[in-house]
Amino acid sequence: MASTHYDVAVIGSGPGGYVAAIRAAQLGAKVAIVEKQYLGGTCLNVGCIPSKAMLHIAQVLHSMSSLGELGINLPQPPTFDMKQAVVFKDKVVKRMTGGVGTLMKGNNIDVFDGLGTVDASRTVTVSKNDGSKEQFSADKIILATGSIPFIPPFPGIDGRNVMNSDTCWNLPKTPESVICVGGGVIGVELACMFNGLGSQVTIVEMLPTILAPVDEEVRKLLVRLLGKSGITIVTGATVESIADEGDMKKVVASTEKGQETFT
Repeated sequence: MASTHYDVAVIGSGPGGYVAAIRAAQLGAKVAIVEKQYLGGTCLNVGCIPSKAMLHIAQVLHSMSSLGELGINLPQPPTFDMKQAVVFKDKVVKRMTGGVGTLMKGNNIDVFDGLGTVDASRTVTVSKNDGSKEQFSADKIILATGSIPFIPPFPGIDGRNVMNSDTCWNLPKTPESVICVGGGVIGVELACMFNGLGSQVTIVEMLPTILAPVDEEVRKLLVRLLGKSGITIVTGATVESIADEGDMKKVVASTEKGQETFT
């Protein structure tokens, strides 16, 4: 039986979870929060924050290419070091997650590192990475477990150099080319990031347009801007498989023209 009792327990420490925990503590509750991987969740660690850090680098790199128009002449063209960019990104992430940790301490919220499970008696069991377990009970339990990237079931999805939005942040160098399968907001953001860092980027989207939920006028403007930046957009394309082609990856898709291959 759990020996420690809380008024509120939160499972998941992403933007939904840690904000709920803080508010409950501000209202006088004794609060615990459980996190199995990253304090701050996907957004701070492998989502919003690292993407904005890398997009900032891409924006600075792009602005340097037009300095001559301002009368600023560099002795040589700027070069880009992906490893150093990753170091910068990690510093930003560490600062943000450290801020969440400070907020937890400042609001007297107990943080449990591990996988949290809940039973019918409102007992939370935390399975830690070292194999040990810890239990506590709570009057109210908030589930803020977030989500994971959707992995399509087509052949080759688990091959080498196939990444998702959780695993693309620590590359040793800039890829010469990148294919983004999916033209939603995350796919387009990653396409812009890699394009800005020097990769040749192709977006392959199943629907008739990318960014389908976005306002049509805004979407059309974005499509034009993406095209001007050098990003290739292929719509109405259903990916059938991914395979190796030498050192490259080959994406085979069914389009209105028939079967097409992208590398």
